[in-house]
Amino acid sequence: MHLQTSFNGSGATQNSAAFPRHIGLLTGLVTLELSFVKGAIPAEISNLHRLGQLKLHSCIITSIPAELFTIQTLTTLAINHCGMCGPIPCGILSLANIKVLSLARNKFTGLIPRDLGNLKALENLDLSNNELSGSITFLHWFLREPTAFEFESQQTSRRTPQ
Repeated sequence: MHLQTSFNGSGATQNSAAFPRHIGLLTGLVTLELSFVKGAIPAEISNLHRLGQLKLHSCIITSIPAELFTIQTLTTLAINHCGMCGPIPCGILSLANIKVLSLARNKFTGLIPRDLGNLKALENLDLSNNELSGSITFLHWFLREPTAFEFESQQTSRRTPQ
């Protein structure tokens, strides 16, 4: 089962719909794509034991529950342009099967977690348009081929060939 929806075509504003509170009841969900929602991702999302792809775009996400990082079927996590700030959530490091991790166009700050290189299945990483710092050279040692990653900031820009 796949669910793709956009609640408001005008962008993530005060008129955006709240994140669906009963999303955890859709236990057969494989793909969830939401745009223009706001609020905290409900902890009940951990009930989606078949979820392979979670894509959030142009949302106002106030928090990500630790329960999200217990979904071991998750291969794609894209939280783009959602106003997330602070450090990259350390729970991401427990997503052993993640192949695509995109956290672009947020306001993440701090160091890029060096342990991202331990995500053995990771093939594509996009951290562009955040306020992150630190070395990314360690990623070459851990990422499988073919790989791509994108990291841009005001001072650093680096992209691998695709």
